[in-house]
Amino acid sequence: GKPSKHFMQQLATFEKDEEEKKIMLDLDFLKTEGKKSAITMADALLRFKAAHPPLPVLLAIIPRIKPRAYSIASAPLASKNVTELLVLIDTWWCDEGERVGLTCDMLRKKTAGDHLWC
Repeated sequence: GKPSKHFMQQLATFEKDEEEKKIMLDLDFLKTEGKKSAITMADALLRFKAAHPPLPVLLAIIPRIKPRAYSIASAPLASKNVTELLVLIDTWWCDEGERVGLTCDMLRKKTAGDHLWC
């Protein structure tokens, strides 16, 4: 997901380089990167590699994944051992091109007959 101001503020507390910390706390950075590359929290962690929060802190500042609405489209009488899903592929555009949601991209790459562990 997109990094929030709160996420960047928390991550910045672990940045030792003052110039990098200044960038992390700059709201224009989030706006610019949001428009240019649709920056995600993973992108921010890769961009600011020196900011190393301990795992419990990292897990606390990353919000929980929002529930997704998938429709089960299978009929148990027609196919007892198969579950079919109807999934909306979440895409959005930024200056660098099209971006695709993480789970959506994984599902999009599956082909008929592939197994998906739940």
